[in-house]
Amino acid sequence: MEAAAEENVPFNQYWAFQAVGAAVEAIGAGRVELATARRLRACVPRVPESSDRARALSAVLARLDDDAA
Repeated sequence: MEAAAEENVPFNQYWAFQAVGAAVEAIGAGRVELATARRLRACVPRVPESSDRARALSAVLARLDDDAA
């Protein structure tokens, strides 16, 4: 999950967000550490809004938010 937040190559970051989403799905959002969720949320301003990366990140964050509700 750290790699997704730190990746500089857009293509790689997109796939890192996809992998994070798959991991969240596999382990359950409730098992994701709060620090990790915060780190992913901190990526939002650094990712172009209309990009595929933003949509992939939003999907991961929505899964985390849905589980918290």
